[in-house]
Amino acid sequence: MYLCATTILSDIRNDMEGIRDMLSRRSHELFIIGKRKTVEDVMELWRIFLDKLSQNEVRALNKNIDQYNLVVPMMHGQMFHFELEKEAAKIWNKRQQQNEGCIMADSDDKLDEVERSAMTGKNVLFALRNVFSALCSSRTSNSDQQR
Repeated sequence: MYLCATTILSDIRNDMEGIRDMLSRRSHELFIIGKRKTVEDVMELWRIFLDKLSQNEVRALNKNIDQYNLVVPMMHGQMFHFELEKEAAKIWNKRQQQNEGCIMADSDDKLDEVERSAMTGKNVLFALRNVFSALCSSRTSNSDQQR
C-alpha cells in the first residue's frame, strides 16, 4: 500500500491538535472540579485521563509518526514522537496562568517553583499535585482572611 507523505503529515498534525484540544478541555474541567474536590481526587482524575490518552490516542499518533518517518527519506524531514508529559505540562501551565486571578500573591513562589520543575521535564504529576496544593492553600487562606 502506497502512502503519500503529505497525507500522513496532515493526519499527524490533525491528531496532535486533537490531543492538545483534549488536554486543554480536561485541564479546564479539572480546574472547575478542583473547587469542589480534594487535590488527591483531582490528581487521580488527571492521571487516569493521561493514562487513557497515552494508551489510545498518543500510541496511535506515534505509530503514524513512525510510518511517516519510514516514508520520508531525509533526516531533517523526520518527526519526533509526541511527548504527552511535556504537552500536558505546557497546557496545564497555560491554564494556570489563565486562572491566575484566583491565586494569592504569597503562593506565587510555590507555583513558580512548580512551573520550573514541570518545564524541565520532571515528573509532571508531582508538579501538578503541587500546583493544586498551592491553589487549595491560597483559597483556604482567602476564606480565613475573610472571616
